[in-house]
Amino acid sequence: MLLESIGGPEAPPEWRGALPLTYRLGGGPLVVHMRVRADDRVRPIWTVTGMIRGSEQPDQLVIVGNHRDAWTFGGVDPSSGTAALMELAHTLSALTRAGWRPKRSILFASWDAEEFTLTSSTEWGEEHAGSLQQNGTGITVLTGNNTYTGGTTISAGTLQDGSGGTTGAIAGNINNNAALVFHRSENTKQALAFGMKRMTELLQAAGASDISAEMTEAAVGHYLGTARMGTDPRRSVVDKWGRAHDVKNLFIIDGSVFTTAGAQVPTASIHAIALRTADYVTGNSRTIFT
Repeated sequence: MLLESIGGPEAPPEWRGALPLTYRLGGGPLVVHMRVRADDRVRPIWTVTGMIRGSEQPDQLVIVGNHRDAWTFGGVDPSSGTAALMELAHTLSALTRAGWRPKRSILFASWDAEEFTLTSSTEWGEEHAGSLQQNGTGITVLTGNNTYTGGTTISAGTLQDGSGGTTGAIAGNINNNAALVFHRSENTKQALAFGMKRMTELLQAAGASDISAEMTEAAVGHYLGTARMGTDPRRSVVDKWGRAHDVKNLFIIDGSVFTTAGAQVPTASIHAIALRTADYVTGNSRTIFT
């Protein structure tokens, strides 16, 4: 009913759908009255944590965390990151029951209400700020398509995107805190500029008069391939099992290890990588750790 009532010029053929009606770009005479019912009740926020205590430096923490609330499609963000987090916890718990212990303590965290101003992790971090500043050695955040890692456990390495251009580097500063510096390749910039131009044309055709299109280096997005798989440590970060070339006890199991990707949601592939790596770790735990 809504599409049939939209006026304006006919849409170009490539913009039309398959419904038995004339697709138009808008401009009237349709008027829609909407009643929005929002649930604004106050609810508790839950931060779920679990810890495997280290055998030699139990006060030193390696934190692995992910949020579990979704703003839009839960399969994209955060469920794929949560799947990786759960598989990692499952794998390490199996190793612990078999007698393995990490040298440092590993803290698993599942954050709530992250879409609402990063509430859960922020409040938890502020509550434990003193202990984290004194004892925190590294943190890995698992999201839908990315891994962001910081701390003293990451060595230097080059990161590349799927277009072959260098996109960033892991580099330690004088405090030995690792940082991920991201830069778009020229191919990526051209692809984004093409998309922005097409969207501008669409808005102009729909009658928009005040259009602003701006692309910044800090724009938010899901980046794949920032810790890509490969056999050559000079051109990749992890091997075929997701194990870091430079840090032998570090496994990365999310979309950052992709060597290429399509336009569709990569959730199923991330799930498969998490399960594959978990099976490899549990099946070879006696020989792969140093």
